Amino acid sequence: YSNSAVEDILGYKVKEVVGHHITELWVDDAKTSETLKWLQKTLVAGKGWKNFHGKFKHKNGTIIITESTAIPIFDSENKLTGYRGIDRDITQRKQAAEALQVEKAYLEQLFENSPEAIVVVDNDSRVLRANSEFTRMFGYTLDEALARSIDELLAPEDLREETFSLTKRVMGGEGVSLDSVRRRKDGSLVDVSILGTPIKVSGGQVAVYAIYRDITERKRAEEELRKSEEKYRTLVESIEEGLGNVDKKENFILANRAAAKIFGYSKKEELIGKNLKEFTTPEEFKRVLEETSLRKAGKSSQYELDIIRKNGESRIITVTASPVIGDDGKFRGTYAIFHDITERKRAEEERAKLEHQLRQSQKMEAIGTLASGIAHDFNNLLGGILGYSSLLLSKLPTEDANRKYVELIEQASNRAAELTNRLLGFARQGKYEVRPVDVNQLIGGVVELLSASINKKIKIRTNLCGENPFTKGDPNQLEQILMNLCVNAQDAMAGGGELSIYSQVVHLDKAFVSQHLGATQGDYVRLSISDTGMGMDEETKAKIFDPFFTTKEQGQGTGLGLSMVYGIVKNHGGYISCHSRLGKGTTFEVYLPLSKGALSQPRKGRVEPTSGSESILVVDDEEILRNLTKDILEGLGYGVMLASDGREAVDVYREHKGGIDLVSVDMMMPKMGGRETYQELRRINSGVKALLASGYSQDTAVQQILDLGVKDFLHKPFSLEEISHKVRKVLDAQ
Repeated sequence: YSNSAVEDILGYKVKEVVGHHITELWVDDAKTSETLKWLQKTLVAGKGWKNFHGKFKHKNGTIIITESTAIPIFDSENKLTGYRGIDRDITQRKQAAEALQVEKAYLEQLFENSPEAIVVVDNDSRVLRANSEFTRMFGYTLDEALARSIDELLAPEDLREETFSLTKRVMGGEGVSLDSVRRRKDGSLVDVSILGTPIKVSGGQVAVYAIYRDITERKRAEEELRKSEEKYRTLVESIEEGLGNVDKKENFILANRAAAKIFGYSKKEELIGKNLKEFTTPEEFKRVLEETSLRKAGKSSQYELDIIRKNGESRIITVTASPVIGDDGKFRGTYAIFHDITERKRAEEERAKLEHQLRQSQKMEAIGTLASGIAHDFNNLLGGILGYSSLLLSKLPTEDANRKYVELIEQASNRAAELTNRLLGFARQGKYEVRPVDVNQLIGGVVELLSASINKKIKIRTNLCGENPFTKGDPNQLEQILMNLCVNAQDAMAGGGELSIYSQVVHLDKAFVSQHLGATQGDYVRLSISDTGMGMDEETKAKIFDPFFTTKEQGQGTGLGLSMVYGIVKNHGGYISCHSRLGKGTTFEVYLPLSKGALSQPRKGRVEPTSGSESILVVDDEEILRNLTKDILEGLGYGVMLASDGREAVDVYREHKGGIDLVSVDMMMPKMGGRETYQELRRINSGVKALLASGYSQDTAVQQILDLGVKDFLHKPFSLEEISHKVRKVLDAQ
């Protein structure tokens, strides 16, 4: 017999199973055979129900697990005649149970084999479960941990409150996560990350499921990173170069203090968000964008940039820029190093300026040496022409028709002599008559002369200091300085303008001297001569003191005016500078050493020739000048002896020691110069009277000879009146 449920469970109709052996429906395996034997044995032995799990084959071949109950059937004679069985399909339930068991085993393995310490604690913080990693991490056995308070096990004394609070929060249904410190069984501490989650355990009770992760290495790495970052920050903040990071639009997103300082800020935070465009002109920012295009292509670059700081100050910086390229290969911005090179650039400019000044000074010295040599030789030639012209004029009657030709020769000679004087002035050989000079008085005299002759469209303005400044020098030459500079200023203002002449007492300090080659520290009278004329470009300004350089048309200037001014200023121990811009006028500043002294005396008028009868020894290596001097002096009544050099002069003087009243000795001679000659003469006669003659002016070398005892100085070329006056003056001196 079989009911219709067999079709629902096994897929067979009733007629398909009735009459068939039960084992045909069972799964043929060892367990089924054992079950069958067990049934036969137990069912025959007793009359009760027997429950067991069976395995049937579904018609489609699948296995059906059943929960089966069997009972034996006996006849009246108590003879076993069969079995009555009930089978319930529990395949799904069995499979679910097995799956649950597998899941449970899996979870148990996860719990037990987790690389992180796991513990379950109840509402009183007692340990309910713990895995092997928990025991390993904290050093407790499982038996030592179970039923003990997690606070007592792991919490340091100062963290008991924290662990207690943690448990309560989780028991209240809150998940928590934190980093903290826990104590091992041996008392050592371990850094841990704790994750606490509420779970339900048997009986519906809530427990804490806590995971402890050892973060010692992470903490160590974090500490190393912190130290590294601190070291990096210290390094970045301590270096003088500015470091910055700008995005692709040139906005600052990172900067150190040095970078902030370069751009004029006291705090680096003030620079963040600023754009480089804010610190440059449109032209300079265009250059920045050009450099950015290079960096977009992945290329580093270095360039100079003119910036305007927060306070408006202009600075020059170098930018060393490296591109920041993202993982996608796109340009993200720039890392940049900023270095302020303003002072270096200024120093380079000053060095270039000083080098130019040095080259200019050396050039002027070389040309000056050449000019002085030419002027000396030229003076010797002029001396003969001028002297003989003067001598000839003294002998020609006033009505003589040839007199006018001689006068023309004398005029031409005087003009040539003026030219040589200019050359000597440039060559710094031109102080003839040195005495204290009132600079304000000098300016007043020049302005008075200019007022009568200057272009009426030009207004003269003066601003003189009230200290009556004096300098020691030759008033004639100092006047030439002012006249030349004022005449040049007039020429630069053909259409009219303003000529300003100032005087001021100033002190040149070390800073000024370090930037102006040729200047020395001390107190000076500064003369400023300014015009509002056409001005000069840099190329022209660099040549203005060169001899024979002129911007005037041919025939309108010799090019010696400013070179003579330069030489006179230098010869007076001064300094001259020029400031000019094309179309903005020109200012010359002349610095003359400040001196204390009385007002300069007015110059005397022309002195008439004087005569005498004394004996004079004329010493000169130029034959024409020897003979000229001899002719002039003999014409005045003097007795004259000649010597062509110093050695011959000493011999002549020794021979006629008592018969020579005056020696006229040239300063520059071969074999023995004027200084050595005079010293030898003094050895013969300590009271020898001497007159020094030279084509060079009264410079330091001349003054040194005068200081030895030479009575006076005669500048070549000389006229009859000049030599007669000088000779008489020395002869009459006590």
